[in-house]
Order: sequence, then C-alpha cells, then structure tokens
Amino acid sequence: MTADGVALASWWWRALAVIIDYAIISAIVTVVTFPIWRSLYAAIASYFDAVVNAQRSGSAPPTLSPADLIPASSQLILTAATVGVAMLYHVAFLRWKSATPGKLICGLRVVRVDQGHDPGPLPWSSIFIRAGIWVLPGISSLLSLITVVDALFPLWHPKRQALHDMAARTQVIRSR
Repeated sequence: MTADGVALASWWWRALAVIIDYAIISAIVTVVTFPIWRSLYAAIASYFDAVVNAQRSGSAPPTLSPADLIPASSQLILTAATVGVAMLYHVAFLRWKSATPGKLICGLRVVRVDQGHDPGPLPWSSIFIRAGIWVLPGISSLLSLITVVDALFPLWHPKRQALHDMAARTQVIRSR
C-alpha cells in the first residue's frame, strides 16, 4: 500500500502492461520503418534462394555477414526510430493519462511516491526521468541489461518500485 492507503500494482500486472506496451510500440516502429524491413526480408529471401540453388548444384553455400542483410545506417535508423517512438509514447501517455496504454488496460496508474489518491498529472521531471531510464538503455544490447534489472527490481523492493520509479519518485498503483 502507498502511505495514503492505495494498493500497489503487483509485478505480474506491471509485466503484462510492459508486454502490451512493447507490442504497441513495436507495431508503430514497424510501420514507420517498413521500407527497411522490406529490404531486409528481400535480402533474407535472396540468401535462402542462393543456399537452395547451391544445394541443388552441389556447390558450397554462400557466406553471409550481418552487413549483407542490413547496412549499419539502417541499423542506426531502426534503433533511433525505436528509441524515439518509445520515448514519445511514454512521455505523452504519462503526462496525459499518468499511464501508458498497457497500464490502462491492466488497471494501473503511475503516481508520485506515497500519493495514491493524488489525481494530478505527474511533474515533467518525473516523466522524463522515468521514461529515460526505462527507454534509453535500448540503444545498446549491453545497456539492455539495465532494463532487465530494472524490470525485476519490484520483485524484492518493499514499495514494489523499479529503478526508474525510485529515480523519478513514482509508484505504480492498482486503479481499479
């Protein structure tokens, strides 16, 4: 419970909300970056055709490097689009509804620490800190380990806060 008596969200509901948000963000990024994905799929299909043809003719299969499939510039565009869309998504919804669509579907809301009954909008500073710590590690596979620790943190924290909650001074509550 928050200090003012509102039930905190369980880890499972938070995890489900993250999965829903990730699916929505992924769909948006896929639509925005469709030309890159189309060329990647074409490169993969071409490679498989070359492997099948090599097998039929008895020759060695062609070699393939990641750069043959997707150039570094396209990888950079995909990463930037993913981080940009995710930041915009989290910042906009946290300011507008104090919850992302995934949290709304799961009946959750983000509030200031120990202020579960406070219906006011979150401060901009809390929103940017929270979104930044959750989204920005996605720029690197190595930094994504921070996100894993962040996501698991509510399992053992007494106030069920993740790292981004503690930094932004927020908590996630059950709103229904």
